[in-house]
Amino acid sequence: MYFFVLLPFIFLFLVYYFENKILYSVRGNDMIRRHLEDGLLASKTNDNRGVSLEIYRLYTFRSKNFLKELLIALDENITGWMHVVDEAARFSMQLMYLKRGMGATLGEITLSAFWHILQTRGINKFSINRLIKISREKLKKRILYRRVLKILSHIRLMELNFSIYREVVNIILTTIPKLINDKTVIDKYRARNKSAELFCYVEDLRRVAIKIANEIPQNTISGKSRRVIAAICIYVADKILSKEYGIKPILSAKLLENYLGVSQFTILRRYKNIYKTLIDTGMLDEQRIESL
Repeated sequence: MYFFVLLPFIFLFLVYYFENKILYSVRGNDMIRRHLEDGLLASKTNDNRGVSLEIYRLYTFRSKNFLKELLIALDENITGWMHVVDEAARFSMQLMYLKRGMGATLGEITLSAFWHILQTRGINKFSINRLIKISREKLKKRILYRRVLKILSHIRLMELNFSIYREVVNIILTTIPKLINDKTVIDKYRARNKSAELFCYVEDLRRVAIKIANEIPQNTISGKSRRVIAAICIYVADKILSKEYGIKPILSAKLLENYLGVSQFTILRRYKNIYKTLIDTGMLDEQRIESL
């Protein structure tokens, strides 16, 4: 008797219970789905190329270790190369999709990235043949010469998708503020020029450097390191402005080496070619170029 009286309440309780259970299950799945989407978005934002964060960190660690071992085998001081190692490891992570696409090993991708960064910075200390030979014979890495060349060709094709001039101008725009905030530059400018404010010089330096970059023919820039071209543009712009201001040049090739990671000897060896190009384009006349 009492059972039949309580039966409607039991029925309502069971309906309420299962409705909430299904609702929480759906909400839970939705939260999981959103969590996975957020993780995927974060992965894309970090440019891990679909690699999980743990694998990304592991690959980065192995890439850096490989490059450190390689530099030790080359009798180099690792401390002075760490900025190059870090940049090469980051770049190699952007090429991880080549493991599946080309069947490349981590060592081949890392070595190709390292070589590319060296060329970008204008460092011609090692040949690619020597790097491959030491990696294979001393470090016992599985690296194929033809596959490394294939990866480097792929990198060059990637670079063609970007505007050469835009890249050089971006380097100029990001480097000049760093240079001008250097205490040595500030003290040198104030000692040599007391008539004009520093910000006037900065604006002129930016304007002239960008103008020089835009005046250089594409066949002169093509295939050259963007950082080297940007460093030369800034170096030449400073020389031009020093004549206009009636002062000695403010920026040295050594200072540009410190901030751009480009060899000062590369700058000094190549900047005169830019002068000749500026004469050909009519930006500078020969008399003015001789005084520089």
